[in-house]
Amino acid sequence: MPLPPELTISIEQVKDGEYFAKVLRPNGEEICRNTFNFDPGLLVDIEPQWMLEKAIPRNASEWAKRGPADVARDTEQDKKLADYGLRMYQFLFGAEAADWKAFLKFNDSYRQQARVTLSLHKNAAALWQLPWEYLHDGQDFLALNGRFWLTRKPYGLGDLNPAPAGLPIRLLVVVSAPDDQQPLDSEEEIGVIQQALDEAVRAGRLQVQYLDDATLANLGAVLREFKPHILHYTGHGAYNPKTKRSFLALEDDDGQTVHAGIDELRPHLNDAPDLRLVVLSGCQTARTSEQDAFSGVATGLLERDIPAVLAMQFSILDQSGIELARAFYGALAAGEPPEQALQRARLALWQFNKGPGFDWGIPALYLRAGGMRLVPADAAHVGGGDVGVAQGLAQGAQFGFASDKMGR
Repeated sequence: MPLPPELTISIEQVKDGEYFAKVLRPNGEEICRNTFNFDPGLLVDIEPQWMLEKAIPRNASEWAKRGPADVARDTEQDKKLADYGLRMYQFLFGAEAADWKAFLKFNDSYRQQARVTLSLHKNAAALWQLPWEYLHDGQDFLALNGRFWLTRKPYGLGDLNPAPAGLPIRLLVVVSAPDDQQPLDSEEEIGVIQQALDEAVRAGRLQVQYLDDATLANLGAVLREFKPHILHYTGHGAYNPKTKRSFLALEDDDGQTVHAGIDELRPHLNDAPDLRLVVLSGCQTARTSEQDAFSGVATGLLERDIPAVLAMQFSILDQSGIELARAFYGALAAGEPPEQALQRARLALWQFNKGPGFDWGIPALYLRAGGMRLVPADAAHVGGGDVGVAQGLAQGAQFGFASDKMGR
């Protein structure tokens, strides 16, 4: 199936607090432009982000009465997010969005579906912290109506074109649980993974390795020896406002926390030439400094030539994380590119009655290889063994994505 056409939304700072956005075709042709002002201290920006961080499950009985076509549910939370998303939409396309709407009206292929890359210049680093995945055009959320697969890439990074990884897919699950951090309930979930992946592993289509003594040295060794295609990190993550860096909470030899940011991780990535996708379930692993877009773990990995990084902008509930993994890995193993797989996962989260119903925009996909297929198309749909791969990845990856609301 051919991929949707591409668009790039480029944003740069004109002067302090003033930004310039333009929408471009792949050939550089400009579609529309807009200048807007943004102040990160305004309550209108802080309140919706606070709501996302403090998400609680929705009332399941209330959701049962609603249909899947009811995109803009008239709850207080959805209205706040819709208003917030509309404000971001007007940042990009203008208050009336006249040029943008005219373009869509006369370009059927883009109107039906498009891959949209948000490309921020270095001087617009503060805007990385906005949850652009909640863009709303006044009628519905763009990420939910299926028309846009939104990904992110810092301005100036070139595209990558890695070949399909081939089978077996090598999945490394890194489990970090320092003794001085809030304990994570992982033992039972490890057993679930091992059971779920057994069929795919026995069929020779998937290799899984777990690292639960997550020191930097051990991580480097397993990357060098196992050479994974996917690295899955589960554990705590945070953002340090003093150093303006996000980090993973790895362990030292005594089981205490070691803050591993991109500077600490970068040397070990040289030993992982086959790495195609990194998934970071730790909280705030998608966050960057307002001064340096590459200070974050996710963007730093992208700069280090990792083709795709999926990270969380805020905390995500355990059950939501499991549902996200089920949909994302099922689609990925079926041969879909990461941006399409994430689109399916967003819809699954939106319809998931055990979650808050609005955490579908928390995952952020940083991408330098649009349309990359981890599993070759001719191998993704052959025989029953491949169904086992999809099911095994979808179920087994539950553990890699699960993150507790109290803050990983």
